[in-house]
Amino acid sequence: MRTILAQTASPTPDAVVDVDPSARIAEGTEDALASIAEQVPQILLAIVVLVVFVLLGRLVATLVRKALSSTTDRSDSFLDVMSRLARGGVVFLGVLVALVIAVPSVDLAAVIGGLGISSVAIGFAFKDILQNTLAGLLLLFRQPFEIGDQIEVAGHTGTVEAITIRETRLKTYDGQRILIPNSDVYSSSVRVQTAYDVKRSVIAVGVDYDADLERARQVALEAVEGVEGVESDPAPQTLYTQLGTSTIDFDVRYWTSSRQADIRTVQDRVVVALTNALNEAGIAMPADVIELDARASFSEAVTRGRQDRAA
Repeated sequence: MRTILAQTASPTPDAVVDVDPSARIAEGTEDALASIAEQVPQILLAIVVLVVFVLLGRLVATLVRKALSSTTDRSDSFLDVMSRLARGGVVFLGVLVALVIAVPSVDLAAVIGGLGISSVAIGFAFKDILQNTLAGLLLLFRQPFEIGDQIEVAGHTGTVEAITIRETRLKTYDGQRILIPNSDVYSSSVRVQTAYDVKRSVIAVGVDYDADLERARQVALEAVEGVEGVESDPAPQTLYTQLGTSTIDFDVRYWTSSRQADIRTVQDRVVVALTNALNEAGIAMPADVIELDARASFSEAVTRGRQDRAA
């Protein structure tokens, strides 16, 4: 039996194809340009949609401002903030819609979820800003004071110029501007000087112990009642308060406009009127008696001084 041996040719190695790198770059560039060209209509449409939402936001802000101004008695600061929030909400919605149009593969739910997670980090990073924003919104809704009111808060006194999202602006009586964070305003005690139309002022007066107290009271009342700017209702009052070292003291109480400039102007007039009236009536307003304790050393110094002058 013959054995037939078959000689099998050994396999040849695969041929190595040498590709030009420049060809690869050119091919990749073509693919990128083709992909961009396919996305251009969607990107343009997304831009158009975003512009439409921006314009729509302005329209919504105008409508919100008109609606609030016609239905509620709110300050200009409140209307500005509410209209800005409405415009911001519309623009934010437009950004999300444009993003979905430009990149259809984007999962909108995942984006919103990511915003929710990132908002926690943003909240920690911008804690003070968020506190001031929330406090500003609460101040605008509650309106404890309005634009033009004169208030005292956090050690500052002045006229309210504006209430923004971040701060409350005060113009001091000497013409300076102070910006107070809304969180400080909301958490502090606020004295609203112009919350009511009139405000009471008090001036202390001291008369001599020998004076006719009822006559002094009557002279003071007539003097104050004749001052321009003093309200007749409520009427001025005089109340004796204490027995001083050299005077019997009484308070002159009167009411004026609650504006700071009016208070100071009328106070000047009242002081002049009281002084002139009491002097003309012959009612003395003596100064405080000061008692000196002349000890031996002081007496010796005075005696020595006299002797030196005599010599």
